[in-house]
Amino acid sequence: MNVRVIALEEISGVVVAEPRVFGDARGQFVETYRREWVPGAREMIQANRADRRAGALVGLHYHLHQADFWYVPFGSARMVLHDLRSGSPTEGATSEPSCRTHSQRAKPTQAGRQQCR
Repeated sequence: MNVRVIALEEISGVVVAEPRVFGDARGQFVETYRREWVPGAREMIQANRADRRAGALVGLHYHLHQADFWYVPFGSARMVLHDLRSGSPTEGATSEPSCRTHSQRAKPTQAGRQQCR
């Protein structure tokens, strides 16, 4: 397998995938998503890319019926997840998984998380 998948202990239903990057003098290749990395996740139906300047603050929002998937192609991003789900085993928990160039991404699999990117 070309990826290491880790379930976050702080928030139930969140996983972090660390893909393997293949590179040589011509450039690099990295698999950025594979459905089997996140068993039980909702179907991924939309992908977006946003390039930000260092220090930019972008969004504070939550989803009731959507799973998110982040990929950081270069640099790093601060991501904060907070479990807003009533009755969740990790209700009220907060996590700040590291998101750096090609190294990690997180995918919430259930509704009711607040994110700050």
